[in-house]
Amino acid sequence: MLSLNFHPFPVLRTERLVLRQLVTADAAAMQTLRSGEGLKYLPHLTEKSLAEHAAWIDMVNGQIARNETLQWAITLKNQPEELKGTLCLWNIDAAAKRGEIGYHLAIDLHRQGIMHEALIAVMDLSKQIGLNSLEAFTMPYNDPSLLLLKKLGFVHDPAAEIREAKVLNGNVVYSRAI
Repeated sequence: MLSLNFHPFPVLRTERLVLRQLVTADAAAMQTLRSGEGLKYLPHLTEKSLAEHAAWIDMVNGQIARNETLQWAITLKNQPEELKGTLCLWNIDAAAKRGEIGYHLAIDLHRQGIMHEALIAVMDLSKQIGLNSLEAFTMPYNDPSLLLLKKLGFVHDPAAEIREAKVLNGNVVYSRAI
């Protein structure tokens, strides 16, 4: 069984990125990130207003305080206060030593290896905290996400889709051992 303790919050640093905890001041950038073209592959998002995004950040930080989830603000190393995307490790099943990742990145940063770099850091941390596998839910028409997952060694997992049928909402599941 895992013993999760996310205190202090695990800030991750890579060659180009700082993955830090979300703060309420990120709400405006989050609102921009999750609007227009940014919603193309995230039809389940319901937050629209600045206040709703701030409340969502507070809710996630409450989950982090209870050691239930991790949610990072993806920032560039030279602009650590400017939110460029998000990455979460959540739905952690301690008995199965399995977690789920979810991610979103500003469109102007696509195809630059940013999310690949961020996911490698989170995969490393996931292994350090004792997880054995990760899953990612993605829309079947989200070719950039599918390509990224395959590049990182994730494979389509029909068994996970059967297990998670109640929450798929049109997604497909990819997983990998870590």
